[in-house]
Amino acid sequence: MRNKNTFIALVAVFVMVMALLGGCAGGGSKGNLPESSNVQIQDNNVTNAGYGNAGTGRFFESEIPVPGGLENINSLKKLADGSIVLAGSKKNGKKTGKENSYSYYIFKSTDKGQTWKGQEIKGLNGKFMPKAAIAPDGGVAIFDYAKDGKINTYISDTKGNTTSFSFGFPGGKDNSQVMCADYDAEKNLVVLDEEGFLFKLSSDGTCQKAFDTQGESVNYFYITGNTLVAVNDNGVLLFDASGGKMAGSEDVLDGFIAKNPLLASADTNSGLPMVFAEGAGDGSGSLFFADEEGIFHFQRGGSVAEQLVDGSLVSLGSGNIIFQGMAVTGIENFIIAAGTSAGCKLFLYSYDKKAKSAPDKEITVYALDESVFLRKAVSLFQKKNPDIHVNLDFGLSGNDGVTLEDALSVLSTNILAGKGPDVLILDGMPLDSYIEKGVLADISDIVEEIDKKEGIFQNIKKCSQKDGKIYAMPVRFLIPISEGRGAAAKAGKSLSTLAKTVKQLKKEKPSVNAIPDKGTRTLLRDLYYADSASWQKEDGSLDENAVKEYLSYAKQIYDADSCSPEKDSQDKYFGDGAFEGEKVGTNQSSGLISNSCQLSFGTLASIYDLKVSQDKKRREKEISRAEKDYEYIREKNKKAVLQAENEFIKVREALRNYKNKRKQEGATKASLKAAAEEKKKALSDLKELAKQEEKAAKRAVEDAKEADVTGKETEINNISIKEFEKKLKKLYKLKKQKGRILAPRDGVITAVLVSVGQKTPDTSIFTMTDDRAGLKFAGQVLPEDAKYIKTGDEVTVSTADREEGGIEVTSFKMDESGEFMDIMAILPAKTFSIGETASIKVVQESAKYPCTIPVTAVYYDNGKSYVFIVQTEDTVLGKQEVARKMEVNVLEKNDVYAALDASALPDGSRIIADTDRYVEDGSRVRVMEE
Repeated sequence: MRNKNTFIALVAVFVMVMALLGGCAGGGSKGNLPESSNVQIQDNNVTNAGYGNAGTGRFFESEIPVPGGLENINSLKKLADGSIVLAGSKKNGKKTGKENSYSYYIFKSTDKGQTWKGQEIKGLNGKFMPKAAIAPDGGVAIFDYAKDGKINTYISDTKGNTTSFSFGFPGGKDNSQVMCADYDAEKNLVVLDEEGFLFKLSSDGTCQKAFDTQGESVNYFYITGNTLVAVNDNGVLLFDASGGKMAGSEDVLDGFIAKNPLLASADTNSGLPMVFAEGAGDGSGSLFFADEEGIFHFQRGGSVAEQLVDGSLVSLGSGNIIFQGMAVTGIENFIIAAGTSAGCKLFLYSYDKKAKSAPDKEITVYALDESVFLRKAVSLFQKKNPDIHVNLDFGLSGNDGVTLEDALSVLSTNILAGKGPDVLILDGMPLDSYIEKGVLADISDIVEEIDKKEGIFQNIKKCSQKDGKIYAMPVRFLIPISEGRGAAAKAGKSLSTLAKTVKQLKKEKPSVNAIPDKGTRTLLRDLYYADSASWQKEDGSLDENAVKEYLSYAKQIYDADSCSPEKDSQDKYFGDGAFEGEKVGTNQSSGLISNSCQLSFGTLASIYDLKVSQDKKRREKEISRAEKDYEYIREKNKKAVLQAENEFIKVREALRNYKNKRKQEGATKASLKAAAEEKKKALSDLKELAKQEEKAAKRAVEDAKEADVTGKETEINNISIKEFEKKLKKLYKLKKQKGRILAPRDGVITAVLVSVGQKTPDTSIFTMTDDRAGLKFAGQVLPEDAKYIKTGDEVTVSTADREEGGIEVTSFKMDESGEFMDIMAILPAKTFSIGETASIKVVQESAKYPCTIPVTAVYYDNGKSYVFIVQTEDTVLGKQEVARKMEVNVLEKNDVYAALDASALPDGSRIIADTDRYVEDGSRVRVMEE
């Protein structure tokens, strides 16, 4: 039996929430727009919708109950008569073999989703089939998984009656699955295969390629009216759905994919990251679409997409949503079928022309790291508080090179300038410093309210108090834990006991890990969480001796039993224990069950982790019981076989004695022979039965020993993730090559030494370059820019579709003409191709200047530079703000900012950065309030 001990009475706090002094920002800078405004939001390809009067009109979200208790929505579509049809499935609640049995349904609504009429689809086999398409008459096509190169397809009419046929994709694509399917307006069924080709499918099983994508591989598609919208890695392709001709592309739609490449990905079973629906339906080219950023309207040929619904204000921006369909029920109502972590949902978006176009209030929530769970919390908050907009800001995106120090520095600057966030998620932030500087608000009343409603651990609440106030409150925590058998269970009493136990266990069984694989970083983290509470003296100062002891015991444990950084899966994949914003515990008790370690210690991060740990204990009992059953069956069968063998031997001896004409009472030769055959067969049957029973019992032991596969156990990362990634890359490569076997090395053919029809010689038939050693970049810059570059500098080389940083300049000198500077750099192998046009980018940090302004605020005339400053002057109309021309010396500039010699400017000068009309010296101006 296994026992548990916690290390030391310490709860390690990880996430703290605090509010800055000031609260919500009022005023509604997002929403109360003047009537003439045409405000750009998000990017240059998206504008506000402009419904209703300026500052009014807004879509609100509500949920429509999913009809019939469906667990999966496969497709949703609006028909020509305005009705809405959805197809979905749910489990029958019974088993068929090893697979769950599913039933499929068609539901139809004629009142915008308020009521539904359902019909079960008949004649299906109960298997889970994820792909479906709704026909223009309300019927449904459902596709099974491919088997032996064929795909069973079921066509249901509106009454649930089905016909079926099977087909295979042409070209010998064995077991290529249907990735996406839809009907056009003429009831032609269009399907997409795994290689990204589009086909039209007939009811007789004929499958013909119907759309020329010009070499582009389609990831998924929708048919809206007579337009087929196909999404690929580079953007969106548009086709005439009935004729099959390409109708071109739209820069605006391509821009959405370029901005968020994840929109191009396709989930095989669950749904898609983007959904499209027909607009007016009159052939005008009106198109609606939705993604995690909201719902948009786009007019074909236009330069912008109108954002109708801001995803951050509704469920679409929760970070865990995928789409199954969209129906536009009038210009002011949308229904979206989506999958969420809570199951499938039907969202209704209705327009209220009297409501304000944006929330009156806005708060900013700041966190260092991206978190799916924080996004979900924000989404839930905004659904309950539609009058408050939450601006979620993450300091470390991971894509811009910003370090933790950089992020904290910017945050501190904004806080001191009065521009800080309203709420901080305090992971990795200097809490005590913020409290001492007096920038945090007392949130005791909020904590008390939560405590009354839901309850809070009182020890955590008490530890959060400082001078009777609470400035920050943990919302999750880790609990250090130690597990082991026998004496090892007591190892968690202290670090000294733990170190002593680890050394003893390793000494007794050198071939078995004393503890699960922990590299230096994971080991130090786990011990820090267990021991750091004892490092602080009563006066708040650091106890150096306690820290030294901690490091000493950590070194002893590491020397006794450790692993390399490469094997430290916890550090490699979860770092400090966060996965998509969720805390992950480091305790690996499954190692005790599999006997891969003798002692497990780490942290529990949730009730779920505790349940998993308890399940391990239950599983250990199951293993023990299975092992005892196995031994019992072996012993039982051993005795039974021995007894059967003795009986067979007796009968056989009796038969032999009879043959020797010895007297046998009541026995004949025939009966003895029959008895011998019977005993022999009984012995054979018993041996076979014993073999099967022991095999089953042994399998039961093996099954009991199998570790739980859970989404948060770090053991997952020990299952050869690298090997899976390698296999995946090979599959992607093979898919990209369309099955062709390519040369092992890249290169460029420079000469062909044979011609068509010529006999192939024994010598080389072509020559080619080998770019494994890399290529050379050659370019030129103007002499006046030479001050920014020198040999040995690192630059970034980029083309239209990719860039490579950290490339060193190997040569930089004046060319023969004296007009340009030649620059040379060696490019890494396999990054660019011979003949490509590329550009370089050099980033140099300038000196610090006391006065920097937007470069657009500087004007030039006859070789001189000047700015306009605002001065208050007495005029006949009283005191007026007047623009005055002021000559300045520009010290340095780039394409965004200019640095000025501030000595020529009066103290406190207000420089005009932007205007909405022409300004000259003496012009009256009005300062626009931000």
